[in-house]
Amino acid sequence: MSTPLVTIDPDADLQEAAKVMKEHKIRRLAVVRENTLHGVLTAADVSRNLEKYLDNERRNILRYLWMPQYYSRES
Repeated sequence: MSTPLVTIDPDADLQEAAKVMKEHKIRRLAVVRENTLHGVLTAADVSRNLEKYLDNERRNILRYLWMPQYYSRES
């Protein structure tokens, strides 16, 4: 039995991503839009950037990815 992949949209904010991670008890979250993986947000990314996030206006999570991936699988 496999576990479904938990994903989040790139336009989500860091607080929402942290909430999803906590709810699903995961440390990595796939950032996906329209079946395209934009990167993986980690708990370390959230921890490292939370203070900056709280000091600034909410921005989408792509800004906080440590190493964004830009590829897609051709159908």
